Formats: sequence, C-alpha cells, structure tokens
Amino acid sequence: MRSKEYFIRSIYLFVAELEKHEMRVALLSNITVDLLAGMLKKSADLYLSAGYDTWQQEMIMPTSGMYEYKPEAVIVLLHAGSYDWTNPDMGLQMID
Repeated sequence: MRSKEYFIRSIYLFVAELEKHEMRVALLSNITVDLLAGMLKKSADLYLSAGYDTWQQEMIMPTSGMYEYKPEAVIVLLHAGSYDWTNPDMGLQMID
C-alpha cells in the first residue's frame, strides 16, 4: 500500500474510533490541515495550534495552548521535506 493511501485509511479509521469515544485531540502541523480538521471536529473536541508552523513551540513549551488544553491524543502531521532532519542545530534555531 502506498503511503498516501495508508495515511488516508489511517485517518478514516481514527475518525471512526473517535465517533465511538469523544476525545480531546490536538492537531499540530506545518501544512494546511483544514480538510482533516473539519473531519475531526465532527467527532472530537479539537485543538489547532495558533499559527502556521508553531508545532515545535506547542510541543516543548509547558505554557502553550496545547498543554493548557490537555489533549488525550496529539496528531503531529509534518511535511518531511520542510526540514533538514540531519542537522540538530537548525532545529534549535527554529525553536528559538
């Protein structure tokens, strides 16, 4: 199964599970997630990060809105080509 098909199937299974048990879900991303957020809002209490590409700050800062929201599940959806994952110094610069 190709990764795109796997991802879409996984999202549908996750949404189906949410319909059984309403959960508090945080969605952090560096891409547009409007369609996915619309699907999740029908079945879950959803938290979206405050701005584009703020997922790092949301995850590491205990004073962020995500921590205040206290989600039961966190979905981190990233476009992998957006970062140089081999250079930790670049990651630290982005967080600062």
